[in-house]
Parts: sequence; C-alpha cells; structure tokens
Amino acid sequence: MRRDEAEDFIYASYMAAAPQLSFDAPDSEKRHPELTRDLLRSLAHADTAIVTGSKGKGSVARMAAALVQTERRVGLMTSPHIRRFNERFCVDGVPISDSELAEAVTAVAPAIEKIEGKLLPGEFVSPIGIECAAALAWFRTQCTGADILECGKGARFDDVTNVPHRFCAINTIFLEHTRELGPTVSAIAADKAYAIQPECEAAFIGPQEEEALVQIAQRARALGVPLLEYGKDFEATDIRWGKAGIICTLKNQSQVLEDVELPLLGEFQARNAALALALAEALLGHELAGRKVREALGRLRIPGRMELVSKEPLLVVDACINRASAEEAREALAHLGCGPGLIAIVGIPDDKDYAGVVHEMAGVADEIWLTASQNPHYVFTERQGRCLAAEGIETHFAPTVAGALSEARATGCPVCLLGTTSVIAEAEAAIAND
Repeated sequence: MRRDEAEDFIYASYMAAAPQLSFDAPDSEKRHPELTRDLLRSLAHADTAIVTGSKGKGSVARMAAALVQTERRVGLMTSPHIRRFNERFCVDGVPISDSELAEAVTAVAPAIEKIEGKLLPGEFVSPIGIECAAALAWFRTQCTGADILECGKGARFDDVTNVPHRFCAINTIFLEHTRELGPTVSAIAADKAYAIQPECEAAFIGPQEEEALVQIAQRARALGVPLLEYGKDFEATDIRWGKAGIICTLKNQSQVLEDVELPLLGEFQARNAALALALAEALLGHELAGRKVREALGRLRIPGRMELVSKEPLLVVDACINRASAEEAREALAHLGCGPGLIAIVGIPDDKDYAGVVHEMAGVADEIWLTASQNPHYVFTERQGRCLAAEGIETHFAPTVAGALSEARATGCPVCLLGTTSVIAEAEAAIAND
C-alpha cells in the first residue's frame, strides 16, 4: 500500500456509504463506533487520555503532549490537519512519515476489511475509527509511554472514545455541529460528556456554561468519576500580553507557576494551558517541575490558531467559528496594533455562527469579505450575504479562499482571516504557494 492509497483507504468505507446517507441526519443515526470497539481496545497499549470540546481541544491536546513529552515518549492524534494529513499523527512532536503511514494503515487494513464484510447497507466504518486504529498501531511500534487522542466532533458516537483511557479533558462547549450533535448547548454537552467512561480515573473540564456543566457533572456522577473543574481545581490567572504572546500564572492544587510565557496569541490559550497542565500531570502521576513546564510551553507552535503569518502587512489566520472566538481575535488584533483599513475575511458554513463572527468583526474591520471552502462536506450559500445585508452589514463575496487572500493582500491593507478548519487549511496552502 502506498501513502496515497493509505489515505484513500481511511475514507473508502464512508465514501461508499455516502450516497445512502442523509446529510442532515444526527450522528446517532449514521455513525457506529461499536464497529471498531474491539479492534481499538486490542491496539491500545499505553496510558491514554482523550480530549474533546467545541474549541481549543486540538490546542489542549498539543499542549498536554508537549508537557508529557518532557518525561515520556508520547503519541498524539489530532484532526483535522492544516497542511498535510500526516500532521494528524505525531510522536514526540514529529509527524508520521509517508512510509510509516502506509505501513500503519496496511497493518490494520485486514481487520477493517473484516468489519466491512459484515456491514449492512448504509453502514460504514468511520474514518476517525480507521485513523485511530492506524495511530495506535504506529504508536505501538514507536514504544510510546503515553498517548493523547483528540476526538472528532463529539464523543458519544466517536470511535476515539472506544480506546481505554485513564483520563479525559472536555474543553469549553458551545453551539457547533448542531446537525450531528443536537440543537442546544445542553444536547451537545450530553454527547461530549461521553468522553467520560467507566474506566476513567478523573475528568478535567475547561470553563463551561451552566447548561453544559450540568450534563457533564451528571455523567461523571453516574459513573463515579471525579470531576476537576477550571476555576476550582486549576486555572490561569494574571493573564496579560507580552512582546511574543501571552504571559500568565498557572495554578493547580499542588503548585503556582508565575510568569509562564506562551508564544501564542489570545488569552484563551492561557486557559487551554491550565487545562493541559492538569491533564499532563495526571498522566504522569506527579507534579511537573516549573522549568519543564516553561520550556515545553515556550516552544509551542500551533498553525491556524491565531497565527501571525506576517506583520508587514499584517496577516492573521484563526480557526474561528463563533462570536466568542471572534472577540478573542479582535482583542489580539488590538494588541498587535492593527491600524485602519483592516479587511476581515470570514469563511464559516451556514450552520455555524458566521453572523456572530461578522457582527464582532464589523466593529473593527473596514471591510467584511465572505468566502467559502471547497470542501463538499460544508455548506456555504449566498443566504449569508443576504441575511447580513438585511442587518445593515454589507459584504463582498470572494468564491475561493485563495482568491480572497490574494485579492485582499494585493490591497496592502491588514488582513484577518477567520474560518472553519478547512478554510484555514486552504489559506495555509495558498500562503505556502504564494
């Protein structure tokens, strides 16, 4: 199996079933994580933590892996990728090679094909389940001592939850993927709360709305799993801006680390770091020395997350899909000294909070441009522009991300691109080819 064949194999089962699937159907009607349960449990070999949430779960997973890496060999699975598919699988921060990816998928292919042979019409083996199997197979060959796995959209119907895990982290939950997970924060939280499984020794949660917290606490209580909360058991305080990013104090039940520097934009990254540190120390089983924490977090680079691509002229890109995240982006722009003439390019599907993002950016941007991803799994329509015009916000539409970036950068004005991850991936590709 070649590397390109391996990537195709991961999606083949889903693509075969896609014509029979309803696009609007919830995950409960179309996803079957039970299909990979035995396989994933057989491949698990190391202390494991899984991470979910609505935003920041990828950042928390990366931060926790960087911290654990100071003492153990650590495997990390995240999704989606920004530049290359291989980014989804890393050991000690190094992505899987093309040959290793091909070997890992080849190793699990017979088991996947055996499962596929028993599928009913319209059923499929989830790509995330096949990815997880390949990741665990590779991690085993790399002799990892800890594995950190990021869930996909949810948790209840996500194959990653099948992997036995001692700990889980649930970052902040808000309205997103409403078709698949449910129409309310409460429903989405009830789904993501399934990251808490009976074998968990503890669950760590980021800041939550009350209705989300109720669902998570109910799940933890029912399973007898201790719940450690941001703001009670750990937190980031004294958050402020420095020359290279964010500076904060990280606190938990055992220590206080002052003046921790994060080379990242956005105060939310300090909260992510507090959650990641709590999770990492649980995996390691002891307090991490302050020197190790500072060094690990000080080296972080997270593409597509409030990423400063260039200063002259200013270009910032962020995987932002709701108003709260746009508020953070707006604050970061202010600290970057963004002057007049800002063009905000927004690429967010119809079913996410594009209006909230636009409203937030309208207060700081001279022009609002809308764009769309070429990913067929996301819906972008002209309805967005019409709805915004009815609210008094005029927008310009650029049909492709690459075209929008090229056109905006040609003006010489500062540019901020906010969008769903596929939009950010297309932006990163365009920037790399510029």
